[in-house]
Amino acid sequence: MYIASVTRQVLLYGGAAAAVAGVIWRVGNRRASALTAAEADAGQPRPGWSRFAPAALVVCGLVTAYWSYRHSIAVVLVMDDGGKPRVERKLAASVGEQLAPGARAELPNTLLDPVWLINQSATTVRVEMVQYDTAGTPPLDSRPVSFPTNTAGAFYHIDFVGPDDQPPNRVMGSALVGTFKYWLTW
Repeated sequence: MYIASVTRQVLLYGGAAAAVAGVIWRVGNRRASALTAAEADAGQPRPGWSRFAPAALVVCGLVTAYWSYRHSIAVVLVMDDGGKPRVERKLAASVGEQLAPGARAELPNTLLDPVWLINQSATTVRVEMVQYDTAGTPPLDSRPVSFPTNTAGAFYHIDFVGPDDQPPNRVMGSALVGTFKYWLTW
C-alpha cells in the first residue's frame, strides 16, 4: 500500500495525539473516580463507555502512529494514465516488486535511504545518470537502466521526470565534483 507524504504525517502525529489524549482522559477519570463512585452509590449509573474509551483511544492511536511510521520508504510510481505514463511520489512500508535487470536493491557506501522506482505502467521506462565534473558540465552519459513492466530498483534520488524535464547541460554550485543527477524518462 502506498500513501502520500501528507497522509503519513497526519496519521503519525494524529495517532500520537490520540494516544496522549487517551492517557490524559484516563488520568482525568481517575481523579473523578471518587465522585463517580459516590454517584453510583446514590443510584446514578456510571456510563460504561467512559471506562473503556481512554484505553481504546490509546491503543488505536498507537496502532495508527506505528502503521504510518512504517510507511517511510520513498517510492516513485510510474502508472498508466490514458496510454501515457504518469508519475507519483508516495511512501511505502515495503517494496515487493521484482528487480529490473541491472537495477540495485541496495545502495553501496551510503547512510541514505534509497528512493525506489516502481514501474507499474505498460511502458518500459529508463533511468539515466548524468554526472557533472568540476566545470559543471556532464563529462559522459552513463548507461541507462531499463525498467520493464512490474519491476523496481533503488536510486539515490530521482531529480528529473519525463522526456520534457531533461537534466541541464551545466549546473552551478559549490560542490560540483562528483555531482550527479538521475533522470527518469520513457
